[in-house]
Amino acid sequence: MFVASDTGKRKMFHINTCGHVRNIRPEYRVWFSDEDDARSAGYTFCSCCSPVGKAYRKEKAAIDKAVSGKGVKVTYYDGVLYVDTMIDTWKITRNSKRRLTLWHGNTESYEKCRKENGRIIHKYHPQKDTGSSTSILYFVKYIIRHDMWRSEKASDYKALPKNTKRQRKAYRENKRKAEGRAERTVFNLLERLNCEEPYMQEKIEYVTPSDIRKGQSGRKAMNKNRDEKRRQKRDRSGD
Repeated sequence: MFVASDTGKRKMFHINTCGHVRNIRPEYRVWFSDEDDARSAGYTFCSCCSPVGKAYRKEKAAIDKAVSGKGVKVTYYDGVLYVDTMIDTWKITRNSKRRLTLWHGNTESYEKCRKENGRIIHKYHPQKDTGSSTSILYFVKYIIRHDMWRSEKASDYKALPKNTKRQRKAYRENKRKAEGRAERTVFNLLERLNCEEPYMQEKIEYVTPSDIRKGQSGRKAMNKNRDEKRRQKRDRSGD
């Protein structure tokens, strides 16, 4: 059973064994059979008696140490612990077996997200590979590793793990993107040289990204054009 005060300004409901219930006069107490009924009446779960709130307070010092300097924000609200990183949003709840579970926010644009009381309401899916746990710190460390891996995979795909099918797929995708960026970089550099030295336009055979994909690396392409420019300069000096 859950109880709340019909005169309180904070609009919180409590487990009937919570210490704050003693501060509610009997004539002002409102009873609810479950959490959904209390929330539908406009009440939020007390952080003192909420199972997630209790677990968070117990491990708060260790959690604050784990997220320090990593751009991670941990917030408790209405029986749920929200963890926001630079690239993702997560939440930790309690399941029917009284164990903690981790949920990952779906990838959505800001415009499509619903807002409620100034807070963005995301849609979540369960992070099944973590299972359930009794420790919030376990999930927080997993979130840090997960998002660190996602942020690093775009910068250096060669350092990505290739142990699972999902990791191998991410490796191939990031390798393709990195090669595409390298091709565009070389092509843009050659185009800039072409604009800076127009007298070489007809004499130098510039390499396009399609030529690079056929077997020539970006370094070889640059060396080819460099050698060609040197030869052109020698020819002009000889004349």
